[in-house]
Amino acid sequence: RYEFLNWGSHCVGNFAIQRFLYLCNFIGIQPQRTSKATYFFQYQCLLHYSKKEQIYLILLDCFNDEYFEKLGYLYPNTPSLHQSRDPISKLKTHLTLKGCGINYKNNVDIDDEIEKIVKNRVGYWNGSHMVSNPSFIGALSIIEDKQEHFHDYLLYKALKNITEVKIINSADLIGKRGAETMLNLAEEFKFNIPDYEKNKEIFSLKIAEYIPIFPIFVDCRKYFKCFICLTKLQLKDKNYININAYFGFKDEEFIACVHKNELEFFKQNVSKIHLCKDKLAKIALALEKLKKQVDFKRSRVKEEQLLNYLKRHPNIAKKFKKVIDEKHLPFIKAVRPDIVASWKYYKEFEKMCENL
Repeated sequence: RYEFLNWGSHCVGNFAIQRFLYLCNFIGIQPQRTSKATYFFQYQCLLHYSKKEQIYLILLDCFNDEYFEKLGYLYPNTPSLHQSRDPISKLKTHLTLKGCGINYKNNVDIDDEIEKIVKNRVGYWNGSHMVSNPSFIGALSIIEDKQEHFHDYLLYKALKNITEVKIINSADLIGKRGAETMLNLAEEFKFNIPDYEKNKEIFSLKIAEYIPIFPIFVDCRKYFKCFICLTKLQLKDKNYININAYFGFKDEEFIACVHKNELEFFKQNVSKIHLCKDKLAKIALALEKLKKQVDFKRSRVKEEQLLNYLKRHPNIAKKFKKVIDEKHLPFIKAVRPDIVASWKYYKEFEKMCENL
């Protein structure tokens, strides 16, 4: 048994809403790499969790494999949640989304050089490999990818039994509108939001943008292992405990944590804190500086620039239009034309295509 199916595509605001549902004590069961693997994994998870748990399933991929059609039939007629976004903004996010750079490490040692920890930690996909700066070079690769990044209509057609769809415009997941949207979802799907005033701040943040910079695990010479995240994330993982007080760190700068199962071991080695304190702070602040640099790079890439790029490359623009017209937008155009009408950049793209 599960409460609802969250279906759609990537780069539309899923990370924030899934994180919020986690804070509301939901367990989201992710898809796997293939249709068959997704079915078995989600089925086994449903058997594993008790009926008291709040479960929802996630399907954000349109698998181009032999079992995809069968997978679609296997989802029963349950309530479903779908997020939709201006396709120009979505494509821009695909092209500027940070990924793990060639030097990325999730676990580092306290004695590692800070410069090596930071250097090439972040990368961007250019269609063939990771590069150090975002660009539009990989646009055609994203558009033509056999995994179908623009696939909402294909996915809707595959979900033969789904008739009840709650649709959210991604613009309604930002700031105050995001908090209001979650209140509406809680009412519609009948769940409670614990500590609403504290947790609603999640929608004023672009949480996915902290990845892959934060969080990071730091081994402190085997005395203990710290997990460092930014204060704005407010330690969203319930398995980790804030230990800033032991170090004298300020919560407004960053948070050092340990896993709840390792708290006693940490306390036994608390006398060793002085050996790690200064270096931990330097690592955290160096990563915060990296985030600001990355944000600056990304902020310079705008939808208007992407539209100009497509205008200068009409062959790519035509292919993109064909993909979104046939595989992505028919569903949302049919059921929520008001959302489509609100998409500023898509309107400009349509107008541009008339003259190609």
